Amino acid sequence: MASFGDWMRLLRIHSAALTWGVIVLGYIVAGGTLFSWEALIWALIGTSWHAWGFTMNSWCDRAIDKADVGKKDFPLVTGTITDDQAVYLTQALLIITVVLTAWHIAKANSVVGLVLLTITIVFGSAYNIYSKRSPWAWVALTFGWGLFPLIPVVTLTSQLTPAV
Repeated sequence: MASFGDWMRLLRIHSAALTWGVIVLGYIVAGGTLFSWEALIWALIGTSWHAWGFTMNSWCDRAIDKADVGKKDFPLVTGTITDDQAVYLTQALLIITVVLTAWHIAKANSVVGLVLLTITIVFGSAYNIYSKRSPWAWVALTFGWGLFPLIPVVTLTSQLTPAV
């Protein structure tokens, strides 16, 4: 049975602050307030995005990671977390990310935000699937992860230029 620590390692929660920090920074650059409920929701969105990406990546790379000495203790490699559990968790995290983000986008009636969300999910998924199989995976990473912080900007400002 998987321990709490195993789940946290699968989610790579130790590095989630970087992801949610960049998302919240996008929110602040767009004119949002750091100490607000909205900033907290964007931090939750960033955390769920982060956890979704790392969980999906671990699941996609589980066969390759078995041969990697540095990942011999990872929960999917050792079997403490099963493939089915990882798939269910990945799906749940993606749903949480999409629902929370789409709620913000709908409030702002932002078509650009919806397009950005779609692009980031498609490219984020492509990176997770091909990261260790293609030298071009970094392109997917750039668009998948790199465009996500723009979503708060376009939902608050209805444009791609930040508030100055």
